[in-house]
Amino acid sequence: MADSDSLIFPSKKRKLEEENYEEPLLEPPLQENQLLESQLSGTSLDSLRQKAEESNELRKKLRDAEDLAAQASREREEELRKVKSYKTQLQSTKQALVEAQSKAVDDERRSQRLENDLRAEKEKSKVSEAAAERVTAELISLKTLNEELSLNSGNMDSLGESLAAETAAGDDMSLMPPQVREKMIRVQSENKRLSEQVEREISRGRSDTVELKDTIESLRCEKQTLTDKIKDLEAKLAEGGVKEDGEAIQELEEKIKSVESENASKKEQFNSISSELNAAKEKNGEVEALLKQKDEDIKAMETRYRSYLEKARSVIKTLDPKNNNNTEVVAL
Repeated sequence: MADSDSLIFPSKKRKLEEENYEEPLLEPPLQENQLLESQLSGTSLDSLRQKAEESNELRKKLRDAEDLAAQASREREEELRKVKSYKTQLQSTKQALVEAQSKAVDDERRSQRLENDLRAEKEKSKVSEAAAERVTAELISLKTLNEELSLNSGNMDSLGESLAAETAAGDDMSLMPPQVREKMIRVQSENKRLSEQVEREISRGRSDTVELKDTIESLRCEKQTLTDKIKDLEAKLAEGGVKEDGEAIQELEEKIKSVESENASKKEQFNSISSELNAAKEKNGEVEALLKQKDEDIKAMETRYRSYLEKARSVIKTLDPKNNNNTEVVAL
C-alpha cells in the first residue's frame, strides 16, 4: 500500500517530504529569536533605564548651565552698562580737562598782559618820581626866591610900584613877578597831572588785583571739581573691577596733576605780580603823599605871597601922597 502510494502519488510524496523537511528547519530559528528577544528585552530595559537616568542628569546639567549662562549674561550686561557709564564720565572729565587747559592758556596770556602792565606801571612810576624830583627842585628854587624877596628890602619900593600897577587886574597870581608866576603855574599843572596819573594807576592796580583774585578762585574751584571727579571714578572702578578704562583714567589723572602744577605755578606768578603791584601802589602812594605835601607847600607859599602883597599894598598906601595927609610924608 505504501509502494502503491509512492507509485501513485510521487509528486505528493515529494511535496510532503519537502514540507516535513522544512518544518523542522523553521522551529530552531523561532526559538532562538524568542530567546534573543527575551535577552534583548532585559538588556534594553536596563540600558533604557540607564539612558533615562543619564538623560535626566544631562537635562539637570543643561538647566544648571543655562542658569549660569543667564547669570553670566546679566553680569556682562551690568558690566557693559557700568563701562558705558564710566566712558561717559571719562569723556566729560576729558572735556573738563580740555576746558581747564584752555583756561590755563588764557590765564597765561592774562598773566603776560599783567606783566606788561606792571612793566608800564613801573615806567610810569619812574616818570612820576622824576617829575616829583623836578617839582622838589622847583619848590627849592621858589623857596630860595621867597627868601630873597623877603630879605631884599632895598627893592621894596620898585616891587611896590610894580604891584600897584598890577593891582587893577584883581588876580593874586597876576600880582606876582613873572618868573614866580610862571613857575607857580607850571608847578600847579604838573602837580595836577601827576595826581590824576597816580589815581589812574591806583584804580588800574585795584581792578587788576580783583581780576587776579577772581581768576585764582575760579582755578581753585575747577581744581577741586576735577579732583572730586577723579576720586569718584577711582571709587567706581575699584567697586566694579572694570579694567578697560584703567589706563585712560591713569592718563587723565596724570594730566590733571600736570594742570594742577601749572595752576600752582600760575598762582605763584599771580602772587608775585600781586606783590609787585602792591609795591607799585605803595610807591605811588608815597608819590601821591609827596605831591600832596608839595601842594600844601605851594598853598603855604601862595599864602606868604599874599601876605607880602598885602604888606606891599600897605606900603604903597603909606607912600602915596593922595591917601596920606601926614605933613612929614608930604614933605618927603
